[in-house]
Amino acid sequence: MQNLKIYKKSPVMRNTAVFAVFSMFYLHVLESFVKGVSTFNQDSYFLFFNSHRFLFFTLVLFCLSILSGRKFSKYIYTAFIFQCIYFAFEQYMIALDKFILILNFLFVILSYYFYLFMNSDLGEASNTPLASKDDMYTGLTIDSEICINCSGEKYNATFINWDQYTCFLKIEGSIKNLRNEVQVDWVFEGIKYSSRAFVVSGSPGFGVGLRLFEQENESSGIFGWTEFYDIIQSRGYSPNLTA
Repeated sequence: MQNLKIYKKSPVMRNTAVFAVFSMFYLHVLESFVKGVSTFNQDSYFLFFNSHRFLFFTLVLFCLSILSGRKFSKYIYTAFIFQCIYFAFEQYMIALDKFILILNFLFVILSYYFYLFMNSDLGEASNTPLASKDDMYTGLTIDSEICINCSGEKYNATFINWDQYTCFLKIEGSIKNLRNEVQVDWVFEGIKYSSRAFVVSGSPGFGVGLRLFEQENESSGIFGWTEFYDIIQSRGYSPNLTA
């Protein structure tokens, strides 16, 4: 998918970027401990930076990519973490300190779990349109209308990808004003559904990714996203299903 922009960064994206930054600080602490110098010594900071410029470059590249929601972020993260692990265990081999060994194993475990969370987050339907504006989409089509901020302005749309909490809508016409919170109303097999949603991503001229949540005090007889998702799952509907 080309030109997909992330409007609302998820906590997973931000936390993974923060973890990567703290990983560099962890390596600096290890090196300072092994060399017997102060961690907060200004000269040691400059020396660490000069000795690991490529690692810093990888860190910056990863932070920029993950905060932009790029799929290849997981590969940069993997390369970055492997470099960190190599350096961390290199410091252990120099010092042969059991405390460093324990910290390194904890670092490996944390790195792995952050990878799992990041991979799951990047794979959400709101970040994965499954098509581009130049494609002829032939998947499952569900008639729907989107009311922007309850202002009465509506767009015809098609669900082209979805999961338990998010979806991606292909929208006819301009989507410049689609931001923040919106109301989504749609009809499926004669039944009306309604849900509030945050616009978390979008592609100009193509569509938007939404994170849906249940409304409080919904009108009687109108179902929400949870009921709709349960129904299409039980009937075997898939975003890749040919209409």
